[in-house]
Amino acid sequence: MTLQPGEACRYTGGDSPPATVVLSVDRDGAICREGGPARRFGATIEHIRLCTNGFDRDDTFNTNIRVRQNPDSSWEVTSSP
Repeated sequence: MTLQPGEACRYTGGDSPPATVVLSVDRDGAICREGGPARRFGATIEHIRLCTNGFDRDDTFNTNIRVRQNPDSSWEVTSSP
């Protein structure tokens, strides 16, 4: 799936309990993911939002999501079981 700036998609998966993650592309081109629950530093956070210039795997939500930025500032999003 390709996300352009301003677009979003939803992914549910990962470890127990499964996280529901919304991936979106900000107007500045950064890719953001938000959702939960997520385990950080030994604590469970019900909702978290992170924006970055890319990630190879979303370890924050223990999901098999990978993103790759395209030359036109869109992001290619793939997931695997």
